Amino acid sequence: MKRILFTLMVVFSSALLYANDKQLDFVSGAKYLNEQIKIWVPIIIILIVILVIFVRPIKRWLSDWFDRF
Repeated sequence: MKRILFTLMVVFSSALLYANDKQLDFVSGAKYLNEQIKIWVPIIIILIVILVIFVRPIKRWLSDWFDRF
């Protein structure tokens, strides 16, 4: 629960800071953040999936390789 509240606090404060920086209202800042989230969240999810798929075999291969020496 604390993590969710902290995330919401960060999102709202980011929207306020952006709106203040660009001399906009809070709604415009929130719209900008919404666009950024739509762009970055899928990219981050794809990167995590790629890491999970490829890191485990690489770790296994490296551990086998180091066990030889």
